[in-house]
Amino acid sequence: MQAKTKIIFLFFAFIFQFTDAFSQVKEYFIECDPADFEYIYGHFEEDIYIPISFTYDGVTWTDTEMRIRGDGSRYLPKKSLKVRFNGNPFANGRDKLNFNAEYEDKTYMRAFLSSRVFRMTGQKCFDTDFARLYLNGDFLGLYQMTENMDDSFLEANGYDPAGNLFKATKDGACLSVYDDLTNFWEQKTGSGNKEDLALLIDEIDQVSINDYPSFCTDNFDYGQMVNMIACNMVLSNQSTYYHNYYMYHDVNGTGKWQMLPWDLDKTFSLYSWRNHTYSSARWTHDNPYLEKAILNQEMMEDVEVRANEIFDEVFNTDILWPMMDSLIAALQPSVEQDTTDDIENIDEWLEQVQTEKNHVAIFDTKLNWYFNHVQSSFTAERTPNPVPQDVTFNWSPSVDPDGLPVEYHFYLTSGFEFEPELTTIYEGIGDTVFTIENIEPGDYFWKVVSVDGDGQEVESFDSKNPLKVTIPNYLPCEISEDMVLIKENSPYLVNCNIEVMPGAKLTLEKGVEILVQQSMHILVKGGFAVNGTKDEPVVIRPNNESISFDSLVFINPDQNIDLNYLTVIDGSINARYANIEMDYCKLILNTKIMVLPNVIYGNYWGNGTFNNSTIIGNGTGQGLEFGWCGSVVVENSDFHNIDDPIELISVNEGWVKNNFVEYSSDDGIDFNNCINLVIENNRIYYCNDKGITIGNEFNGPSENILILKNLIVDCTTGITVKDGSSATIDRTTINGCEVGVKIWEKNPGQGASYANIINTIISNTSDEAVYIDEISSADISYSLCNTEELAGTGNLFEEPLFVSIPANNFLLQESSPCINSGDPESEPDPDGTRADMGMFYYNFGSYNVIFNEINYKSSPDFYTEDWVEFYNADEVVADISGWEFKDKDDDHIFEFPYGTVIYPGQYLVLCSDAGLFSQLNPDVENYIGSFPFGLSSGGELIRLYNHTGTMIDSMEYGVENPWPTAPNGQGPTLELRSPLFDNALPESWCASENYGTPGKVNSCNIYQQPENDAVPFSAQIYPNPASGIVYLKFISEMAGTLRMDIYSDDGRLNQSTKNNISGDGPHLFIINTLYDQGIYIVNLKFEADSAIFYENLKLIKVE
Repeated sequence: MQAKTKIIFLFFAFIFQFTDAFSQVKEYFIECDPADFEYIYGHFEEDIYIPISFTYDGVTWTDTEMRIRGDGSRYLPKKSLKVRFNGNPFANGRDKLNFNAEYEDKTYMRAFLSSRVFRMTGQKCFDTDFARLYLNGDFLGLYQMTENMDDSFLEANGYDPAGNLFKATKDGACLSVYDDLTNFWEQKTGSGNKEDLALLIDEIDQVSINDYPSFCTDNFDYGQMVNMIACNMVLSNQSTYYHNYYMYHDVNGTGKWQMLPWDLDKTFSLYSWRNHTYSSARWTHDNPYLEKAILNQEMMEDVEVRANEIFDEVFNTDILWPMMDSLIAALQPSVEQDTTDDIENIDEWLEQVQTEKNHVAIFDTKLNWYFNHVQSSFTAERTPNPVPQDVTFNWSPSVDPDGLPVEYHFYLTSGFEFEPELTTIYEGIGDTVFTIENIEPGDYFWKVVSVDGDGQEVESFDSKNPLKVTIPNYLPCEISEDMVLIKENSPYLVNCNIEVMPGAKLTLEKGVEILVQQSMHILVKGGFAVNGTKDEPVVIRPNNESISFDSLVFINPDQNIDLNYLTVIDGSINARYANIEMDYCKLILNTKIMVLPNVIYGNYWGNGTFNNSTIIGNGTGQGLEFGWCGSVVVENSDFHNIDDPIELISVNEGWVKNNFVEYSSDDGIDFNNCINLVIENNRIYYCNDKGITIGNEFNGPSENILILKNLIVDCTTGITVKDGSSATIDRTTINGCEVGVKIWEKNPGQGASYANIINTIISNTSDEAVYIDEISSADISYSLCNTEELAGTGNLFEEPLFVSIPANNFLLQESSPCINSGDPESEPDPDGTRADMGMFYYNFGSYNVIFNEINYKSSPDFYTEDWVEFYNADEVVADISGWEFKDKDDDHIFEFPYGTVIYPGQYLVLCSDAGLFSQLNPDVENYIGSFPFGLSSGGELIRLYNHTGTMIDSMEYGVENPWPTAPNGQGPTLELRSPLFDNALPESWCASENYGTPGKVNSCNIYQQPENDAVPFSAQIYPNPASGIVYLKFISEMAGTLRMDIYSDDGRLNQSTKNNISGDGPHLFIINTLYDQGIYIVNLKFEADSAIFYENLKLIKVE
């Protein structure tokens, strides 16, 4: 009784506070050029900012801009607006305000009330308020001011503002493998190029329905996820899962994800006629975040319980009706005055509000009827594409909870939205298998709808399945002469065992697809080449998704084998006496169950490289196995859910570097009888046995193995050295294993083992940090352990102080005892300091990284938002992990993520909107983003700090003469004329050609050299460095004209000469000796035989 009294008291206190807060709508005043406003209304599809002044409560902001905002709402007569504050922030501390027109909500209340409902259930949600807008003194209309979702929102709601916040910005952003990440998703805060979002989408796609609750517990805040889904169901928010929401990734903390609500104007009664199973529109794919929760009975029960709690606590007439009555009184004068909305009169508005009040009164009963009486959701099995004309479709059963019969309607369409005139419907299907014969070749979509006795319809997941039907070309069983397969004739069907004979070569060009019937193989004794590309890989897969084929086999082929961008699905690769290079390949097991021989890719008595490639297993079979090979390289590759992902037997040349391994039911990397090999910079997670094994397996011990800079997390044993083997373990991080390092004789008679452990972190072991049996030995020095003291020189018994173990961020905090505590005799870290302990060194580096190009105001016809380009003017790789980019505001920070490097003489583009940038610059790959603030079009200070807070570069660009003026919205960017120039000086900069040169040499770079063949001459400056006379020695067998221009590091041309070259011997030229001390560039331009050749040489003058 006492608790109930308290709830009633809090309820009335809330209602009183709410009613008092909305007695009057706030007013905001916008001044701008009327022609500008008319222009953006006429060009509403573009994000064009116009200058405005903005006044509220007597205070005016002048350095402000405004544009049209929204997605589909842009096409409505009354448009939503976004105001951006480039100088001082608004009164609430924010630099962006959103004013939503709410044209399609004739109550003006749905988004406002829905955001309150979310927040009252404990869900973090944007705030809303109402606003009367005035334009140039005239009343523009009633709007809803909606809080911007950005770093300020994150910080205000207790989230890390440096986390990754992604907006589902376009229809089709469904967390589906069919999503267009570039165009449908926008990164608002954090770092990276949406790699983590892409990984999440892939993992959601791959996880089974049964495993979905545990997956969500590991990757999401499970309670928040259930609350989010339940809230959306209670609010009938069925317009959300394909474009109106955000995804937040706490990359620096828990490592988990959350979905956040957005754009709630299509809630309450609007879609309440739909049952709770819908997650998409007819023009988009389904969202597996919701669909798999509905399909899992355990999760669906949790959602139902939470939904009814929300009805009891929030979504009821006691709570919402008083709020709605208060809004009626506050909004009515503005609704009457607004002539731009879709409301004819006040009576219509009041009628619409009453409809929503009635909805609040009855919807709990309606939703529970859906829960209790609508048949279950079900899954449609994807069809592999392309397929022949006879196609069998499969789906799981849909079950009616009342025991009513369920039939299925099958839809096959050649349209995108299942348009009636393009769609064939097959009704009255009682089975979950359906075959259609002789489908005309073409592109289709298909879906299945279950219909119960009450007429309720539930669509399959997915409700938009792509289908490509083609007439296949059959490959001959014997290929005895060269054959080239091309995309235009795909797919090719293999219906017999194929043999490529000696002397013949089978070439697969980009985009080729080969369908292999069950148990068939392709045997190569001649040549075999795959020439796929990133956008058009070559695919070899079964002709039916439910089966597998045998293998791709190479037996003593008479040619080297090159496989580029090859994807093999549900088949294996086996090779004997073959030299095979694989680059950018994927080997994927879905249905194929590996039995002896159980290796996905085995290569024996040959040579092999496996670079930039991926193996995704299904828990059966080993990954790579190289045995008795001359040379093996495995580099930059990923391995998931495989036994022994990487195993080498009797290999004595090569390395295993820069790979990612996770979820092995055995070891991660396994060496047996290997000598003089390197295991470097690999990341290994969640192995049921060992992360790395150095052993024997009765083939002889492994010797002189270097295990350098590896990360091993949550394995049973981190590293094992066994059976007479030896290894050095250097700068490696081992965390969360039962045993860190195990050195022993596993099989009697195989001999004592030895390990030299140095500069290594062994942390959070549950059993033993280092186990050494009675006959084996180890030297341990300059290493750290936090569970036990390690005997040896320089060892530490302390906490390593990683940035965040839950987020798998094993970078060292600034106060970590591992910093500069490694062996002083070891090679220094890349930043030149004493070696740190562990895989990841703390970067003190002050590399010569400079601002090289700036896009501070895009033109309307090429609107990429702001970006800056950095150039590494050093001669070493610049690791800028943890560095910070800032403008003049110290609170505006972008932190470069771990692993961000710029190679010597190379570029990196940092974007404020990576999605827009990549959409308009599809050929640029060396970019990251998005930084959560803009660059001023009035000139601004920009700064770059390294990991320790030391300023590396800073400059304040201008927008008026003497600075180039064209970059201020006219299309060109601001380009540095040379990396040697002082970028603080306006004369060092120029306006670019076209829309700039992101990620490559600047268009006005005085040292730019057009691409040409190898120069037909040799040129040498000597002595160099020089203090006196300097000579240029020039040798060419061709006659021509040589022009020599010499520039100082401030861009001044110091000398220019032109000489004829006879082509009959060396020519010697004197370079002016009057130059001051410094660096000079000697630019050579040689014209000969109707061609022009360039080369730049560096001259260093000393005193």
